[in-house]
Amino acid sequence: MRNHMMSGLALFLLSSAALAGAPPSIPTSGLEKVVGGAVWGVPFADFVKAHPDAAYSDAAKLEKKVDPAQPDGLLESYDKDPFLGLTCTVDYGFREGKLYEFVAMWSGEPAAVDKTRETFFRACVARHGKNFKREAMRLRPNSDAEELIPVFCWEEAHDRVLAYTANPAPGGAPPRKAVIIHSMFAKDDTYITSLLVGDTLGAEKHAELWKKLNAVFPPDEAKKP
Repeated sequence: MRNHMMSGLALFLLSSAALAGAPPSIPTSGLEKVVGGAVWGVPFADFVKAHPDAAYSDAAKLEKKVDPAQPDGLLESYDKDPFLGLTCTVDYGFREGKLYEFVAMWSGEPAAVDKTRETFFRACVARHGKNFKREAMRLRPNSDAEELIPVFCWEEAHDRVLAYTANPAPGGAPPRKAVIIHSMFAKDDTYITSLLVGDTLGAEKHAELWKKLNAVFPPDEAKKP
């Protein structure tokens, strides 16, 4: 599962653009309809109860019924998800029987993604709180099309949650759709850490990168209770 998830994220980056251990509740609305219960340390058996339609992500196990007593990577996919109404795939990774990472990716035509962008970010802020870091991430790193994009980043003791959107890759390279990403990784994940460069940007460049999002999520708002 780890290789499957990370290779998928690496391909996307290169070519494209709660409480630990708390039992999840049944997803009821918004973002929770897709990733309800996906918090660091949730036991596999509890997570499966909240996601009865999930399948094993291992190609050799796709047709096998998920057994709560046999932890492994899980996969969920939607032609039209119940949150944004877009094509969506979610990969969940478990280590020692507990959730430690996931990547949810929505995709669609740029116009369709633009209509849902603010709804997505507001749902993420509602789920994770106003105390997010305004990060910058290298997209398509080490390629001729590398660029910086603004990324919402929440950091806890063990994990890091990211939320961002990206337009199709230039020049017709895949993916040819705009995407929305909501993900969680271990805080000490060196690959993800290498992509986050917000602390190295000057104030002017950082402000320009976040200009549009700051208009919707003013920095002063994060200071309010």
